[in-house]
Amino acid sequence: TVILIYVSMRIFNFSRKRLVCEDCIRVSPLLRLMFQRPHPVYFVLPVSPLLRSFSRYPALHTFFVFGSIDVFSLKNNRVVDIKRNFRPFTFYTSKAIADTVVELPVGMARQIDVGDGISIS
Repeated sequence: TVILIYVSMRIFNFSRKRLVCEDCIRVSPLLRLMFQRPHPVYFVLPVSPLLRSFSRYPALHTFFVFGSIDVFSLKNNRVVDIKRNFRPFTFYTSKAIADTVVELPVGMARQIDVGDGISIS
C-alpha cells in the first residue's frame, strides 16, 4: 500500500514580495508526479536523510512524468538552484547542496531567481 501525505502549505518569495502559491501541497516523495501529467499543484519535497547520505546534491528524474516541470532547490530557505523546463524522461542533478526541492508546473519558476528567499509555511 502506498500512503501519500498531503499537507496544505503557502510558498512566498520574500525577496520579491510575491506569493508563489497560496494553497500548495506537500507530498511524500514516493510517487510525486509519476504516471500523471503535471497539473497546477506544487510539491515541496524535503530531501530524504537516506538520499543525503549518498549525496547532498539532489538528483531528480522525470521518468513517467508526461510533461515538463520547473524545479528549484532550497538551502536554509534560499534558492540555490533552478531547473526550468525539466523535460519528461530525463535526469538532473542539482549544482548546489540543498535541503528542500520544490516542483512546479512549467513556467512558474520564471518569477524566482537564485538567491531569492523563500518562505514555506
